[in-house]
Amino acid sequence: MKNKLTKEWFFKTKWGNVAMISWGDRHRPGVLLVHGYMDSAATFEALVSLLPDTYHYVSFDFPGHGKSDHVLSNLLVPQGLVVEIIKEIVKHLQWRSFVCIAHSMGCAIVTLYQHLYPGRITKMIHIDPLVALTVYYYFNEIHGFWFQWYYEYYYDHYFLYNSAPPRLYTREQLIESTMVTRHLTREQAEIVLSRSLVPVENGLFRVSTQPIMRRMINLPAFKDAFSRILQHNIPPTLCIHATKSEIPKAEREFVDKFFRTDKKRLNVYFDAHHDLHITHASDLVPTILNFLNRKSVEAKL
Repeated sequence: MKNKLTKEWFFKTKWGNVAMISWGDRHRPGVLLVHGYMDSAATFEALVSLLPDTYHYVSFDFPGHGKSDHVLSNLLVPQGLVVEIIKEIVKHLQWRSFVCIAHSMGCAIVTLYQHLYPGRITKMIHIDPLVALTVYYYFNEIHGFWFQWYYEYYYDHYFLYNSAPPRLYTREQLIESTMVTRHLTREQAEIVLSRSLVPVENGLFRVSTQPIMRRMINLPAFKDAFSRILQHNIPPTLCIHATKSEIPKAEREFVDKFFRTDKKRLNVYFDAHHDLHITHASDLVPTILNFLNRKSVEAKL
């Protein structure tokens, strides 16, 4: 990180201010980094610090995440909102094309963006995408559970999501909890929380993430539509999978088959947990650079 110029700013949209961060020379080819569920742009700091200065790296916090404004609505927020924000960011940066690196839920969002606005993304790198995409198993195979998870539970607990006072914690409580639940070191947990901790009173903190974002809705897509979104006209794509991610067998098989049949999608596996772009950043970099430097991807790495 020391050898990369870092810039932070707010990009104004019709939904509110989106917190932006970039590393490197803006005249270099662009790389957009899209974070995952209940996260922020901070999760890419370790990875970017190890990537070459030949690119201009840009990331942002989703609405209701990190330093971005909350959404002024009590309706559940669709992932499509982030797709539109990506569209506006690309326009703001005046990028005609770019590489995209995404983690978890970010992979689903970026795939949808690519489907709606083809040709912009020249290469995609998906870091442990299966966890987030298994929601489509529930939508297709156990639709009642999908509806209960998003809608019934939300409206049954409407007050907690919209009117309850924020929970307060000590900084140490939040760090230790993040370390345990996400298999991180203390230093890694501190980086992950760096854009989300808000000091309040008496040495206590609240987390800036908007509670409603726990129920950000995926695009309701049945199998045929889901298959087309994942496979139609995609750019060369590198999928980096964490073997220690806990995904039930049926859900894994439902999603995994879409990743094994496309010649433009390369699959590599690391013995790591879900946040491997944080915990194993140095291990991922050679694979990522090998992929970015390849002219053809129709072969195994």
